[in-house]
Amino acid sequence: MPIKLDRLERVNQALKRVIGEAIEKFALLPAGAFVSVLDVTTSSDLRNANVSVSIFAPDKEKKNAAFTALLDARGEIQSFINKHLAFKYTPRLHFRSDDRIAEGDRVLALLNSLEAEESGKNESES
Repeated sequence: MPIKLDRLERVNQALKRVIGEAIEKFALLPAGAFVSVLDVTTSSDLRNANVSVSIFAPDKEKKNAAFTALLDARGEIQSFINKHLAFKYTPRLHFRSDDRIAEGDRVLALLNSLEAEESGKNESES
């Protein structure tokens, strides 16, 4: 019998919290890199979970190293989930990099620079 949607949402939220704790504990991230768990989507049979993460790093090389560290720590993270959540099955984690936040920051920076440029033009015209 498929799992109910509200229960699945609670499972996703619990996984998100525990995965965040496990990443903090087990993933050996490069200096200056941070990982944020944005979303967890678990299959209805609880066998697989897609984990969307946002990685903040000073450059592309450290961002790639942080994602690799996350993949390397997957087994320890799954063991941590098994110890802290009473599920019949521990879902297999599939990490996905999600750059929506970084793209949003980039768009905001562009808008701010345009606004500053525009206000500079208005002040010089006065």
